[in-house]
Order: sequence, then C-alpha cells, then structure tokens
Amino acid sequence: VTASDDIAISGVVAAITGTGQGGDINISSEGSIQAGQVRTDGGIGGLARLAARGDVQLESILAEGIDLGGFVVVNSREGDITVTGPIQTGSDNTDMTTVNFGRRTVPDPRLLGTVDIAGTASIQLGDVDASGIIEDPSVREVNINSRGGDITVGNIQAGSNDTGGLNDSGGFVDVASGGGRVVVGNINTQGPDGAGRVNVNAGTGTAIVGTVQADSLQTGGQVDIAAEGNVQVGDINAQGTALSGGQVNVFSDGDIVVDTVQTSSAQVAGDVDIASIGTVQLIEIDAQGGTAAGRVDVHSEDESVTVQNIVATSAQVGGVVDIGTPLDIQVGSIDTTGTDSGGSV
Repeated sequence: VTASDDIAISGVVAAITGTGQGGDINISSEGSIQAGQVRTDGGIGGLARLAARGDVQLESILAEGIDLGGFVVVNSREGDITVTGPIQTGSDNTDMTTVNFGRRTVPDPRLLGTVDIAGTASIQLGDVDASGIIEDPSVREVNINSRGGDITVGNIQAGSNDTGGLNDSGGFVDVASGGGRVVVGNINTQGPDGAGRVNVNAGTGTAIVGTVQADSLQTGGQVDIAAEGNVQVGDINAQGTALSGGQVNVFSDGDIVVDTVQTSSAQVAGDVDIASIGTVQLIEIDAQGGTAAGRVDVHSEDESVTVQNIVATSAQVGGVVDIGTPLDIQVGSIDTTGTDSGGSV
C-alpha cells in the first residue's frame, strides 16, 4: 500500500496457519499511517515494513514464527512512532536442525527475528520480543533509534532459544536517542553459548532501565549504558559462567544509581567501569573470576561515591579496585583476595 497522503486502516493480516511463511506487508505514506494490528506470522514470520513522513500509530505488530521469526521495519522521517501493544518477531522453536524450509523463501538468516525502529521524534513502544533460535551478536537484533526525541519501551527480549548447536548466542540490543531521554523496562540478551551486547544511550536526557540480563553459560555480553543526564538501572548481570564475564560500562554527566553489577566467571571475570560527574550509588559489584578477577573502576568527577560491597576475588589473580572522587567515599567492604596473587585497592 502506497499513498501520497495519510493512510488509516483497521488492520492488515498476511498471516498463515501451519508451517507456511507469512506474507510481506509494505505500507508507505507521504503523510501519516494509522492502523490496528499488523500480522504476518506463520511457520516462518514474514516482513512487516511501514514507512511514513509523518506519524506512525499502530496497535501491534505480530511477525513471530513457529519455526523462525520474521522481521519488522518501521520508520518515520518527521513524526512520532507509537505502537501501543507488543512487537513480536520471536520463535518458540529450540532446535534449528528441526526446521524444514521446503520451498519457502528465507531472507538473510541474520535478519530473521529482527526489529528496526527509526525516527526523528518520539518513539513509544510496548514490549518487544525478538527471541529465537538464529541470533547473531554482531547484528542489531533490536534497533530502536531516534535522532531527536524521547524513547519509551516496555520489556525487550532478544535471547536465544537454540539448543541444537547452530548459533546459541543472544542478539544485540541497541536503544539510542540523540535528543531525548530513554526509558526501557527489562532487557534480556541471554544465550547458552554467549549473551548479546546491550547498548542504551540517551544523548541529551536521562536513561532509566529495569534489569539487564546479558548472562550466559559461556560468555557474558557487554553492557554499555550512557546518558547526558542521570542514569538509573536495576540489576546488571553479565556473568559468563564457564568462560568469561562481559564488560559493563555506565557513564553519565549527571548522577548514577545502579542496584547490582555482576561480571563473574569460572575463568576470567569482566571489567566494570562506572563514571559520572555527579553522585554514584551502587549496592554491590561482583567481579569474581576463577583464574582472574575483573578490574573495577568507580569514579565521580564532582560528587560522592557510595558502594556497599565490592568483590573481585580469584583462585589465582585478584582484581584491581580503583575508586576516585574529590568528596566522600562510602564503601562497606572490598575483597580482592587471590590465591596466587592478591589484587590492589
């Protein structure tokens, strides 16, 4: 559907029952787009692409698949983007080796299950579910970007369900605004072999995030959260149980409040870098490593630092903990014990 003016429709359905592939949906307008539910789900989800010069207002977008999820692209050149309900491109399948493609047309497998939302003004979305069995940590599984407005999103799921050994990594989540604040619920990029990367950036506003689960049985994912304003985050888990923890970076020109940060691993723990101009408050940082603990840096340029507990111990080499501020430092306990070599504070 293409129009030179506004488009208003109650809904669009190109879904298919059974194992077939959902049809492609392409809607383009030089005005605004207003629609109810957009559906292209099936055995393999289809493509849902909506582009407008003005506002885009939708109830939900369903492109999930029994075997493989589809992909969603929404962009507005000048208006707001609002999706009040869920965006779903996920799949419940747990083993890629069981998928029978037959004669179905499948795009670049790295695009399956992806969500790409881009605009220049505000973006308001419900929950986003892009979890599935084909995940590539080098590809933005969920990309939500505004050049100049606030972004508000529910929970984001981009983890991997695959137990068949094809690609067991979580997807890459990128939420960034160049001119507003960013508010996100919980973010999940877990995967059996590796967690996906998480990037949240509020260029000129605050960043508020629920919990971040970027942990894995093997390698934890990197977590980057930055804002020109304040940063407020719940728990950040980048644990890599068997191999290595992910690196966690939180930067702010304002204040930082984080509950807990975990980058531990049975081998090499991930590093933690927390830096702000304002105050820093954390409950606990756990950077324990079997062979090497992670390095922990917590700094405030102008205000105080408060951390209840820091653990950077190791069975071999303890970690380095560096806390810096021109004002007060309040720390409950710091442990950098290493059996072979202790760390430093």
